[in-house]
Amino acid sequence: MDMSPTQPTLRSRIPGLLAGAALLLLVLPARGSAAPRSRAFLRAHRDLVKALRVYLDPARDHHRGWVAVEEVLEPMTVAGDRVMADPDRLRWLTDQARTFAPPFTDRAWRKLAGVNALERHGTLRRLVSEQIRVAWSEPRGYEAKSMWRAYPRRAPRPWLITLHEEQDLHARDPAGISVLKRRWPYGQAKELHESWLILAPEAPAAEFVQPDGSLHIQRVVVPFQAFWQRYHVDFERVILEGRTAALDLAATFPYWLAGLVLRGGTLDARRRTLVPNFEWLPVFVVDDEALAAQLRGAGHKAVATGTSAEALAWMQNQRRRLPTSYRWDATHPLHARSPWVQVEARDPGAAKATLKVTRVDTPTDPNTIRITSVGVRTLSVLLDDRIVNLDRPVRIVINGRLCQTARVSHARFARDFKQLWAGKPFRLRHTRRYMDLVPAQAAHIDVPDPR
Repeated sequence: MDMSPTQPTLRSRIPGLLAGAALLLLVLPARGSAAPRSRAFLRAHRDLVKALRVYLDPARDHHRGWVAVEEVLEPMTVAGDRVMADPDRLRWLTDQARTFAPPFTDRAWRKLAGVNALERHGTLRRLVSEQIRVAWSEPRGYEAKSMWRAYPRRAPRPWLITLHEEQDLHARDPAGISVLKRRWPYGQAKELHESWLILAPEAPAAEFVQPDGSLHIQRVVVPFQAFWQRYHVDFERVILEGRTAALDLAATFPYWLAGLVLRGGTLDARRRTLVPNFEWLPVFVVDDEALAAQLRGAGHKAVATGTSAEALAWMQNQRRRLPTSYRWDATHPLHARSPWVQVEARDPGAAKATLKVTRVDTPTDPNTIRITSVGVRTLSVLLDDRIVNLDRPVRIVINGRLCQTARVSHARFARDFKQLWAGKPFRLRHTRRYMDLVPAQAAHIDVPDPR
């Protein structure tokens, strides 16, 4: 081997390699929405976050905000900084730039018409209004006001939604307060109360779901929405907890959740048919081996069991994920949305509407989404870089027929900031439902008949 001065040795290269590695760590963003970011990364994104805070505020001029976003984003794009191709960075930008409605504080809410009660129960709070009844626990040091101006903003808080049972209606405390004290007493779950946001919506007769399986929207979705619009929740760490009603909610919007904690429940014939809708969602069953066995028997692939204390440790490790292959029952209108396919129109003459969705990337099926459907007339495919590579041609094959091909330059498949923040069907600037970060979609595809 030539060891002349003109050919440096490996030993002589080590300081340069270490310096290069250190520089790379400064430039590259850390993974994970709560991961620390380097000073260089924060400096590079300060102006973009500032512009996005104007654009995402429904009370401000969105056009002015969009112009500011374009002024910052264009030179980043020209320099080869691919913001839109990085789902992790889009999540971080969302957490830094999203706006909030006024939180549930005494001063703000007592002035509003329709608020009947705003109570304190020790460390717990409760709101009764004409629209919602909820109890909740805020983590220690929650920065409701300072989060607006701070940069970088603190990481969002994980969120636990717990549904009370009928027994909580007969307790001395209101049902929401009762279930929080019973399931997660402060003395035994101090870590949970100090670091998580916990919400307990209340429902008459503990009925969150109607007999036909449809949700009581006013008792379920409205309280959830009121909470995520006002609090800095981590949309990647949402855990749902309860009994039978929690099973129904998990079958309706599993793509919102990082995990499901079950404290009993009934898996009857109707609910068994819906298990495929959330068979990929991690489930923890507390002290009920029979229910765990029923879920596994119905096809669920990720069921753990244990005590309430073990459930808490399990919750800490869950992060939201998208399945690359799944089955879906869209027969009920509330089940029109699946993880990354939206059913737009069903066949009115079909008894059932079902999907089987698979992502494939092979030499014969490159960068392909395969969908097998029954009872579906029209659908849309929601796309981001976790599902397919939007730099490559995207193939969508439905019932054995190639229905759509495009490159990222095609408008329908472009990574588009306006689609991400304000486009249909989510309109995030107004709903603030920031678990749905979809920068591209193939909309309103006519479904061919099965071969």
